[in-house]
Amino acid sequence: MSKGKPIIAGAGLACMDYFVVGPQIEWGDLTFCTDNYSQGGGPCATGMVAAKRCGADVIFYTFVGDDSTGKEIVSELQGEGIDCHIPTIENANSAFSYIYINPENGDRTIFHRPAKKIYDMIELGSYFDYSPIDKADILLIDDFYIHFTCAAAQYAHSKGIPVCADLKPNDINKELIKYTDILIAPNYYPNELGCPDEPEKALEVMHNMGIKIAVVTRGSKGWIASDENKIYKGNAFKVKAVDTNGAGDTFHGAFVNGWARGFELDRCCDFASAVAALKCTKTGGRSGIPNYDDTITFLKERSEMDWTKY
Repeated sequence: MSKGKPIIAGAGLACMDYFVVGPQIEWGDLTFCTDNYSQGGGPCATGMVAAKRCGADVIFYTFVGDDSTGKEIVSELQGEGIDCHIPTIENANSAFSYIYINPENGDRTIFHRPAKKIYDMIELGSYFDYSPIDKADILLIDDFYIHFTCAAAQYAHSKGIPVCADLKPNDINKELIKYTDILIAPNYYPNELGCPDEPEKALEVMHNMGIKIAVVTRGSKGWIASDENKIYKGNAFKVKAVDTNGAGDTFHGAFVNGWARGFELDRCCDFASAVAALKCTKTGGRSGIPNYDDTITFLKERSEMDWTKY
């Protein structure tokens, strides 16, 4: 853990998100949108933005193609003050998503176009110099570029740096899980295990995979987490949600920020839940991500935990 400013590394997907806001209609019908805009997205990339805005120094690894989308992705991350390690792959297209937002409840539907030709390049796990990770307190990864993120996770693991993974535990990701210390699974994971009302069982399954710290985000139901000693639970903060896109990604970035600061497991989750809730009060996956001081003020007013010393 950092004695001073937290230092967080990340390796995973960065893309551009193109949003349209409008009333929900039947497929094939015509309606008029009320808003449209674009901004950077991607699970790990958005997590890194959250970590940076909450006061950490951030190192981020990803790939982009040599197109205008790739330039937008890199420019936005650099504008956040993130230390970017992002090679441009020639004759490749960067990833992007079209996202529909329902203004009534903030729910979203995503149409993702993966990066073309980049997947052929990322099997070279030694493509990067990972030595800047040496100074990080923790590494956050996702599972979009498995060979590349696995190389980063293996490197961090060999240096004794904890690895936090944002992924669904399954056979495809079993190599990533080998190097993962903290696993944050999505809210639908218990459903896939056949235990939608038993998230504790999902935690148990994750620990049986060798995971030390297991977390399941549960959307409006909050979160549940466990270590070798105890199960912790927390409610979601109630806010007027206008856009839930990026809430999970924001949770992950805020969680590793808290972990790097030395927060206990339940405090990490409470902090991350607050950051994610505040994100949902503005449109876009990143627009509403708050800074550290605003989050602490919110927690002092709304949390059941004592945040007076922070």
